[in-house]
Amino acid sequence: GVSNRLVIDRGGTVDNGGGLTFYTNNSLYLWGGTLALAGGTYNGGTFVVGDGTQSATLKSLAGATPLVWKCGLLITNNATLRGNGTVGGASLGVIITNGATFSPGVSGPGTLTIGGSNLTWCPGGTYSCLITDLNQGEGVGWPVLNVSSQLNLATTAPLTIQLDSMTGSPASNFNPSADYTLRIAGYGTMTGYAPANFVINTNAFPGCTTNWSITNMNSSLYLVYRGAGLLFTNSEPILAF
Repeated sequence: GVSNRLVIDRGGTVDNGGGLTFYTNNSLYLWGGTLALAGGTYNGGTFVVGDGTQSATLKSLAGATPLVWKCGLLITNNATLRGNGTVGGASLGVIITNGATFSPGVSGPGTLTIGGSNLTWCPGGTYSCLITDLNQGEGVGWPVLNVSSQLNLATTAPLTIQLDSMTGSPASNFNPSADYTLRIAGYGTMTGYAPANFVINTNAFPGCTTNWSITNMNSSLYLVYRGAGLLFTNSEPILAF
């Protein structure tokens, strides 16, 4: 058949796209810019988001069918996986490399599911955690990532969680004197969990830059905030000053 190639580069945008249809001998490249898709299947080898230098974003728009990359999905340095709905990377899975970011939600907090495959979070990868309203619940007021299979965490630091209120002001209904436990990820199984490997960056979350920690229970990861200055690391309390 005829070989065709679509290259998105140098800040180009294919946004609000429908389902992905990939034919034999055709190729798709996202070196820089934005590609937004509502579902479909890609069979053309491991799909790499970004060229390692340019800013690149792959967005899942939560269509009627999952967005499946049959030979795996690799998010590289300075690239982002963003969106709602279900994304899969088949047997290789979805891999967040050093310098890459994942962010459930399109223009605010949302729910992103890694369906039918693992997610590997490499050291230097970042979870962009948009927290806008503490009264709205997961998937609306803050994001949640659901990994239906295995969440593979790097055994070395840093695994960064970047808190962001999106406004430059404190998140709505955030009380710095209160306590919060926010579920930000769920999984079938998990490997590599070590609280000391997580770095919680609060530069974009005004109102409280300390008293945050991470904990793991009931097949979920939780962000924990203690307004009274008591933190929990792997269910063991430590004093914060």
